[in-house]
Amino acid sequence: MKERRTWLKISFSCLGLLIAGILWAYSAFSHYPHAINAKTAALVIILVVLCPPSLLSLPFWETEPDTVPGIVIWLVIAIINALLYGAIGGYLARRIWKAE
Repeated sequence: MKERRTWLKISFSCLGLLIAGILWAYSAFSHYPHAINAKTAALVIILVVLCPPSLLSLPFWETEPDTVPGIVIWLVIAIINALLYGAIGGYLARRIWKAE
């Protein structure tokens, strides 16, 4: 039972890290001079909902995500998101395997 709980927490943490990495890649490799359409706006909203710590990057809006300072900022954001998802996974694991 404890192994399943640990596995679920680690899986959720990896998912949080992956989502933050996808958001970093999108912000690093997308071209911002173009106009934002409804599809792009919806994608950004979904990614921000899935990675709430990404809002921590707003004070650093002048820092490009593909530079060393930008990578460090996004690494911190990814770690915070992984911890958040790990906490959610731990909560769900306790709820799911509570009866055992």
